[in-house]
Amino acid sequence: MKKVKSEMTDELRTEYKRSDFGEIVRGKYANRIKAETNVVLP
Repeated sequence: MKKVKSEMTDELRTEYKRSDFGEIVRGKYANRIKAETNVVLP
């Protein structure tokens, strides 16, 4: 079941700007984690 997205609320404090943080990338380190993990199933 998909959750309904609520309206985007800006939870940052007034002294911070979204542009100060650069580009936001989802799953930036996913490939690195996948390559470094070793899962052993019985």
